[in-house]
Amino acid sequence: MSEKYITYNIDNNIECYYTYKGYTLENLIKDLNIDNYYILKQIHSNKVFDITNIPKNYEGDGLITNKSNIALVTKSKDCNSIFIIDTKNKIIGNIHSGWKGTLKSIITIAINQMKEKYNSVSKDIKIVFNPSIRECCFEVDNDVYDLFIKKYKDKSYYKKISNKYHINLVKIIKDDAKRSFYEKECISAHWSVRELQRQLDTSLYERLLLSDGKPNKEKVLELSKQGQVLAKPSDLIK
Repeated sequence: MSEKYITYNIDNNIECYYTYKGYTLENLIKDLNIDNYYILKQIHSNKVFDITNIPKNYEGDGLITNKSNIALVTKSKDCNSIFIIDTKNKIIGNIHSGWKGTLKSIITIAINQMKEKYNSVSKDIKIVFNPSIRECCFEVDNDVYDLFIKKYKDKSYYKKISNKYHINLVKIIKDDAKRSFYEKECISAHWSVRELQRQLDTSLYERLLLSDGKPNKEKVLELSKQGQVLAKPSDLIK
């Protein structure tokens, strides 16, 4: 970590940077000797592009690629800047999800594109949230609240303080990703309604997120098919 940006590695081959206010993209490119990068003209949409199919400076709010030595860039102030990484196949995504993009489920679109184009699977995908506005400070009027409550009816997403509504965008985005996981698993594994409910009750999605490493994730999936529940880490080696 420096005074200019936060940096961290998802694995040995993927580096992520989140710059502080005042430290420009031009500064970062110069300081890190970045030769090849892509950035979109952001329009608060749910448009996600693979960089092989677009020219630079195209309009949209998400980028994915399987190419190496390339930087994917998004800009944000209060909006969510989210990295999506398939650690097995080395696919990376970078999306800008403001309230409009969140309402249009940009996170789901990005994940589905990675699955459809590069055969990514949920157990290999990591989602990283960078600093952004949170429920305490993101307040809206009735017009925006009405748009959200029409689509996302769970009232735990909202708090009314005085005459404003506070919306938990991060929770909505996380639940969108979770919903996408179960939808894909239902289709690929031919789950019945009863089986879906069992997997929900045993928190399969959360257990996969907490499993460290490919072997453990595969073991969790295998046990889930057998109807076994992992209560503690040692259950993996029984």
